[in-house]
Amino acid sequence: EPYASAINYINETNCYKFAVDVPSGLDPQTGNTANIFTKCDMTVTFHKMKEGIPKRKDLTGELYAEKIGIPVEAEEGIL
Repeated sequence: EPYASAINYINETNCYKFAVDVPSGLDPQTGNTANIFTKCDMTVTFHKMKEGIPKRKDLTGELYAEKIGIPVEAEEGIL
C-alpha cells in the first residue's frame, strides 16, 4: 500500500515528472505494467534503451538513453 499511495500521489500531482531508468510499475523488457504505475513526462534510462520502454511512450514521455561506462565486452559476456 505505501507504494500505491505514493504512485497515485505522483500521478495526481500537477508537475513535470521524470523517471530515472524506468517508470515505476513498467517492465522495461516487455512494456507490460503492474496494476499501478507512474506516468512520466520524461524517462532517462541507462546504458541502452530497453526493448519494452519505447512501447509505452504513453507512460514514459520523452526518452533518453545515457551511457554509464559499461564496456561492450561486459555486455557480450566476455568479462
